[in-house]
Amino acid sequence: MSTMPTSADDFAVVPREVEDDLDSFLAEPISEEQLAEVPPPVDDPVRANRYLRRIRRLEENAAQVDSLASDEIARIREWADQRKASIEREQNWLARSLEAFARNNATATGSKTVKLPNGDLSLRAPRVRVEIDDEDALLGSVDESLYRVTYKADRTALAKLDPGTWSPTEDEVDVEEAPVVSPVGEILPGVRFVRSTTDTFTWRTK
Repeated sequence: MSTMPTSADDFAVVPREVEDDLDSFLAEPISEEQLAEVPPPVDDPVRANRYLRRIRRLEENAAQVDSLASDEIARIREWADQRKASIEREQNWLARSLEAFARNNATATGSKTVKLPNGDLSLRAPRVRVEIDDEDALLGSVDESLYRVTYKADRTALAKLDPGTWSPTEDEVDVEEAPVVSPVGEILPGVRFVRSTTDTFTWRTK
């Protein structure tokens, strides 16, 4: 009566024919019909070891699929970025031409909106943004000898304050700046309002 192997040493004496068909076992896929059924329990250590080896092979296959997919995704993303860049260049070229048309139309008619069958062209008043150049100067000094407090400038609250006199900026074309005036009439240090001197062009397609 033969004894089934129960340890790693026992597998060394497994008959050669047990391993002869291992490659075909690893390569042969399990059918969808089998996968839909409850698997029968393994009945001996040799088969259990085969199942583990097949699982290891499947893990390796899954890792290879992930690697190939990652490479393919990277190539697709690179292709998409290149195509989008080309599309955006063409879109921006057309938009610049439309912006010139919208501005000429506004000069001639006084209307900042042009409604067309395929969309609308609009010129909007420039938005004022808050530029914080020196937050420490804006917030002032904080005594941290007894406690630590972190302060952060509130751009939303600052945007609601009044600007001082607007003047052209030194390093930007068609942009002007103004000091931020506190509710008590003081100019706040380290912060300024910035805005474009021209209307912002936008479009919306239909």
